[in-house]
Amino acid sequence: MVNYSDIVQRARNAFHSGRTKSVEFREKQLNQLLRLYEENVPEMLTALSSDLRKSKQESLMTEIEYMKNDLINTIHNLREWVKPEKPPKGFVNMLDGVLIYNDPYGVVLIIGAWNYPLQLALLPMAGAIAAGNTVILKPSEVSPASAQLIAKLLPKYLDQECFQVVLGAVPETTQLLKEKFDYIFYTGSTEVGKIVRHAANEHLTPVTLELGGKSPVYLDNTADLEMAVKRIMWGKCINAGQTCIAPDYLLCSKQVEKEFVSKAKTILKEWYGDKSKESPDLCRIVTDRHYQRLVGLLKAGTVAVGGETDASEKFISPTILVDVKPTDPVMQEEIFGPILPVVNVESAFDAIKFINSRYVVKETDLIIPQLPDLETEEPLTLYVFTTDKKVRELILSQTRSGSTCVNDTLMHFVVISWFGDSLGTLFGVWFFFLWCREKPLAFYIFSKSAKDRDLLINNVSCGGVCCNDTIMHLAVETLPFGGVGNSGIGSYHGKYSFDTFTHKKSCLVKDFNRLGEKLAASRYPPYSEKKIAMLGFLLKKRAGVSLKYLPHLVMFGLGIAATFGFRAIAQSLNTLDSQQPQSIRMNNHCLDINLKNLDKPLEYSEHSRQQPCNNSQLRQWELATTLNSDSGNLQQLSTLTVGTCNNSQLRQ
Repeated sequence: MVNYSDIVQRARNAFHSGRTKSVEFREKQLNQLLRLYEENVPEMLTALSSDLRKSKQESLMTEIEYMKNDLINTIHNLREWVKPEKPPKGFVNMLDGVLIYNDPYGVVLIIGAWNYPLQLALLPMAGAIAAGNTVILKPSEVSPASAQLIAKLLPKYLDQECFQVVLGAVPETTQLLKEKFDYIFYTGSTEVGKIVRHAANEHLTPVTLELGGKSPVYLDNTADLEMAVKRIMWGKCINAGQTCIAPDYLLCSKQVEKEFVSKAKTILKEWYGDKSKESPDLCRIVTDRHYQRLVGLLKAGTVAVGGETDASEKFISPTILVDVKPTDPVMQEEIFGPILPVVNVESAFDAIKFINSRYVVKETDLIIPQLPDLETEEPLTLYVFTTDKKVRELILSQTRSGSTCVNDTLMHFVVISWFGDSLGTLFGVWFFFLWCREKPLAFYIFSKSAKDRDLLINNVSCGGVCCNDTIMHLAVETLPFGGVGNSGIGSYHGKYSFDTFTHKKSCLVKDFNRLGEKLAASRYPPYSEKKIAMLGFLLKKRAGVSLKYLPHLVMFGLGIAATFGFRAIAQSLNTLDSQQPQSIRMNNHCLDINLKNLDKPLEYSEHSRQQPCNNSQLRQWELATTLNSDSGNLQQLSTLTVGTCNNSQLRQ
């Protein structure tokens, strides 16, 4: 039996050795992880195909190239990220150093998920490595081929004491969670997330929980329907809908629903042919248990598109359900499969009411609390398809979700970003309060109405928003990805992964400056009204430019002063030059040239032998001879007797 205490202690000893704190060590390990991806693509493709029957393009797009890009971004920026931050400081700390250090937590436990078995295990691991932690990685046993591949490859590329892999199922994970970790990062279901959180509470261990939820899509009649259908169905079909931010259900009017269904039939046929089961581009459901659960959800409403199943292959075709009731099982839980139920709403306000179970929405008073004692949940992702900005803002402002994608599905995932879950989807009509009570991880808005988009964004609580697309907000490396409420805690992607595994350690550095001590002397006893007044003056918050920008302002002022100074010097030199005799001198002998009469031949003056020559006048002579040469009036200088002359002057 595996001794998990020894594994954790080994990682802790490695951390206390200090080797992971070196930036050079972190860079080396991240480059090794990048090498792992570059050198083992065929094995990765085989494992992903074995676990989920993922196509080559989908595997490269969502697992391999995505991870490589994140690693390159992290390696490129790591030295900048690890530097202590310098926050603004007030008047009382004007002479002090105010810093925030990025400290690693220590020993980190990462529990991966089965739906993207490589990305969801190794992406957070890269963030933990960048932050200077040691890591114990537990891949999901539900994707066994990928888990075995990770366990095989990581020891070949990474430090084996600092980074370890533990395999196993529920019993092994349960034992592992009894150990004391400094940070836990979990990706998976909300139910298991609660178990992880409970175990972490025993040791007051901070956690990031990347969970799920029902991510709604809002589609109105202003959107480009053909593009909207492609983006929504792509988000639902990729990985057979087994994506935490996949569009979960569609909110639209009855008329839009008819057009949506019609176009979806045509598009799905173009993508997968008449027999979608034979298409190499459709994934399969991961296990028989998941397959049977999804087949049970097909009993709700009416199948408008798809509905084909095959238990022997765990295959379910892309399916659209209409005439769905709020109480149907398909609306009670996150679907996590290629099934899209449609619920009819007539406006953005109706959509907000549907998503927000805790609030009633009015045009004059958008948010009014109702049934505050009701436990609510929020979807992981919200999708909105509309070109109306007002509709988008209406939905986003009146609903809550982990993230939102407007006019597309899943594409917010391509953004290396802050990806966050949420607590509950809220539904406006009181009888909707009994179902789908979660804040979505993502919210997708498809509308051309800017007003509606803003309304939705500002009134829906969610992890993130994507307008007029799905999934693609994950591709933006500068956006955080994470949920809120029941769809998760915390966020990661890009620098946010580094921040997740970093403790922000505040630091005040004071010296023994006597002026500073004199200013702060009012803190010492004996106390008096005068000292109280002085403390009030020192601690008073002052409006205006922060002292943080004082060095920049000083440099800006010096730059302006230097500009005017150089200009004044240049003007002085021009004045002096204009007062000099307009003659040419070479080696203490001079030729006088009347620069006002350059059309005349050059004349030699005997008295010039006695006049000294300066560089400015020599340049004037060069100009004069050039001008006379152009006019054909220059006499041969070889006939002039000007005394000694150096090579440079002869060439002139």
